[in-house]
Amino acid sequence: MHRRRAPLARRRNAHPTGATSVRTVATLATLATVGVLVGCGAERDTTPLPPAAERGRAVAIEQGCTSCHSDDGSSRIGPTWLGLVGGQVTLDDGTVVEVDDDYVRTAVRDPAAQRRPGAWIQMPTYRISLLTDDELDDVVAYLRHLGVEVTDAARVDPAALASTP
Repeated sequence: MHRRRAPLARRRNAHPTGATSVRTVATLATLATVGVLVGCGAERDTTPLPPAAERGRAVAIEQGCTSCHSDDGSSRIGPTWLGLVGGQVTLDDGTVVEVDDDYVRTAVRDPAAQRRPGAWIQMPTYRISLLTDDELDDVVAYLRHLGVEVTDAARVDPAALASTP
């Protein structure tokens, strides 16, 4: 004889042996992330970015770039963008290159072409179907805004780094 299954609602909420559901863990993780982002935003400067940089920031958020790259020097999966443009990086083949607009464009369109050493997860390729040239130009403007001049100013005035958008 077949045993009748409990209604879906009861089964979904049942936690045999006290196990936590994947949905509960995901919800808690999302709430924790939102809490961290809100908390970090309270300390940020609210001075508006130049229009192209603001559009680039919005595109970076929309495309998910900021889940791997920080704009404040903090460590994430990929390299931080703070102080990147205008500086130099060493590639995994030992070549040292200037981080300029062309470097950023290549990093976005063909990330494997100039891979940095380390255990980075491979960055996805953003072809023009995912990110238009105009959107990429705006992202470049945003990264330029976060470039070496920002970190140089912070060396002279440490308070400048705290107010960097």
